[in-house]
Amino acid sequence: MFNLTPRQKFGSVYQLLLVGRNTFIVSNPKGILSLHKDPTSFTAAPFHIRMLKVVPGIIHNREHIHEVLNVRLYPTLIKAFSPASMVPIANDINRHLQLELHAIGNVKSKSSTIMTLQDFICRPLYRSGCLTLFGPTFPLDTVDDFLLLDAKLPQLVFGLPFVTRGAVQARERILNRLEFYLEPLLAGEEVESISEIIYTFVQEMKATMTQRETAAVLLAFLFGFHFNTWYMLFWMVSHLLVEPNAMDRLVKEIQTIESESPTTGPESRAPLLDSAILETLRWATKNTTIRLSTRDADIVVDGARISIKRGDCLIADVRSMHRDPEMYPNPDEFRIDRFLDTEEGLKAPKPMSWGGGVHMVRFNAISSCVANVSTSVSWKASCYFRTQTLPHYRTPALQNQTCVC
Repeated sequence: MFNLTPRQKFGSVYQLLLVGRNTFIVSNPKGILSLHKDPTSFTAAPFHIRMLKVVPGIIHNREHIHEVLNVRLYPTLIKAFSPASMVPIANDINRHLQLELHAIGNVKSKSSTIMTLQDFICRPLYRSGCLTLFGPTFPLDTVDDFLLLDAKLPQLVFGLPFVTRGAVQARERILNRLEFYLEPLLAGEEVESISEIIYTFVQEMKATMTQRETAAVLLAFLFGFHFNTWYMLFWMVSHLLVEPNAMDRLVKEIQTIESESPTTGPESRAPLLDSAILETLRWATKNTTIRLSTRDADIVVDGARISIKRGDCLIADVRSMHRDPEMYPNPDEFRIDRFLDTEEGLKAPKPMSWGGGVHMVRFNAISSCVANVSTSVSWKASCYFRTQTLPHYRTPALQNQTCVC
């Protein structure tokens, strides 16, 4: 959101007037954590309530839905998506993902097909994740509308009506399909292969929300599940495609681990893969944490106490922190081994990719786990897929990276 220059000039906390509101920009790690640790003094509720309109299109009753999410649904999801509980889910996603990638590979035997890197990453992950969580009756063909909604998210945030018309129509189509999918669930009927997590989630919503509101919250869940994973995997693969040595090292690590223990996933025993994921989170993260001060309070940054007045806005500028050369030498370089257990790697602070505490996207555990599993499968696929950037596509835009199968 902001660049490194103001941080270098004014320090890791500085103050400005933004849209008529006194605003503090915080890019100090401990300062950012202090915002997360004190949700009573620094609340994100007004911004999260607004996001319920932006992504799932909830117009009415948003305050009530936000309260239900925080009090009843999020605690259930956090428990359900704990690292231990994620193992069988990740294994199932892995199984579906391999089938999806093999289906793409089968095209190779018939003819050469050009597909965007976006399609290569997003479509298989969307299908695999939805099949695992929702079962085969889920409308998998909603992926195109989901991608359109994702692409127009910034414009939706700012409420630009003419630019976002197509995305709003896509969202309406998704919600209609989700309502149809939910009908047997809400009627108490069995749904084939639905995960216990989603079944419990829907039953919790059933008691307090309408069918349309339940579909909207389900869409918000889908967005949280897929968005960060797609974005981070895209940039990881993009960097590795232009650094063959890094790709070769990563493939070798995955193949070695799988040959030693083919029945066990590599996600917890692949230090280079872990480092690559952390480096991607550091390099590509653009999100910010926004808080509104509900009372006069203080935050402590580098031993100094900074007074915050009631009504002040605080923005955690994670991106400029991740590009600070004092924290990360040569920060504009993508270095796959930056976070290995070396002297430099141990000194480097872990990226603050999704923040912490109460915020809109609660699914960092999901995204990290899926990133591990799907990345390892992608490297196996890379052994027999040719990947290249077409000559007339030189920009780093998402749609311009291509995969030739």
